[in-house]
Amino acid sequence: MGSLCERKQIIIMHILTILTPNETTIIEIWDETKAKITAFTFQGEDVEVTDSYNTLSELYEMRLALTVALFRIYDSYITPLGTRVKCWKSKLHFDGTMFDGYFIVGMTIPQLDAIKPPQLISFYYKLEHWNKFNLIELPISPPYDGHTSKDVIERLMKL
Repeated sequence: MGSLCERKQIIIMHILTILTPNETTIIEIWDETKAKITAFTFQGEDVEVTDSYNTLSELYEMRLALTVALFRIYDSYITPLGTRVKCWKSKLHFDGTMFDGYFIVGMTIPQLDAIKPPQLISFYYKLEHWNKFNLIELPISPPYDGHTSKDVIERLMKL
């Protein structure tokens, strides 16, 4: 049966071989203990991941278009009405760092209780998309409030 390393290599090789042919569908992948793997990374120029309706690239482009539209509407129409929601973009995090080739775009949402700090909604995009966001450019982004993807979804649904 081989060592654990050898078995893991066999499983990895199996995954790579089923990704190579065109239009191959992976429904489930298990590790050597027969436990279902629910998260994995695909790499390569010819690899397209799909949910049977859209590719991951298409979903990323739709997310970008929706973010641009939402921020444009808020920044141009809703914020001027006095909502105090601020839209912004920055090439640096609050601590001065950033992922190579990316920028952060976000909304700062004040809470009704003035004592509580504002909440953030933020997304990362490649620098090639910088000019699609016609927003105020901050030298550094507001401090990260610890929000998760789940928090962003909840905050978006409350806007």
